[in-house]
Amino acid sequence: GEAGGEEEEASGEGFTGRAGTLLWKMAGAAGISREDVSYTNVVKFQPHLPFNEEFTEIVDIPMPTKKNPLKTKRVRKPARALELWHEVLHQEVADLHPEVIVAVGEQALTALTKERGISNWQGSRLTYWQGATIVPIIHPAAILHSQQWQDVYLTTRILQRVQRSDWPIYPKPELKIDPTLEEALAFLWKAWTCERWCVDVETRGAHVVCFSVAANWGDVWRAICIPMSRQ
Repeated sequence: GEAGGEEEEASGEGFTGRAGTLLWKMAGAAGISREDVSYTNVVKFQPHLPFNEEFTEIVDIPMPTKKNPLKTKRVRKPARALELWHEVLHQEVADLHPEVIVAVGEQALTALTKERGISNWQGSRLTYWQGATIVPIIHPAAILHSQQWQDVYLTTRILQRVQRSDWPIYPKPELKIDPTLEEALAFLWKAWTCERWCVDVETRGAHVVCFSVAANWGDVWRAICIPMSRQ
């Protein structure tokens, strides 16, 4: 998890507040009991300030373009104090040698994988440097805050897969990035005739960055990614 709250501070045990109660209910419905797992938080105490204020800092990173070589982007990065907690967490993982780690929320995901965007990664299988499989889920506190109760069902299904080691096997597609015009037209024509195909459009602000198409023919998934911007 992220860090302890008031209930955790009082009891000295993690995941005992409202969010923890919801987590163990979802885990119980998936066949996982509190007694059968080890659990911890990225930060071992309750922060005095909101998490992002206490453990991150705002920095400007270079994002040069042809039009503006001095362009920068303002982002939040982990402060040194949070990086130290990440090191503690990694040592805990090294001592436990787990096969599967459930990363509960954004901070746990970032601490273990350096990835961000929990809603994009929830339910994914990621490989940790110690060899464990990491499965991110939305933090139950976020579910309680948003009251998006469908996330309770989704998280329970993800935890069921963790408990059963029931993972779908996705074939690796043949991927062509930045095809020529002739290659793109030939691919799109073939994909149009396929029964199964999908499209993904990536945007940055109001601009389309790339356009991707995947299709299945000859029992092989094939995909192309067409960049729409050279910046």
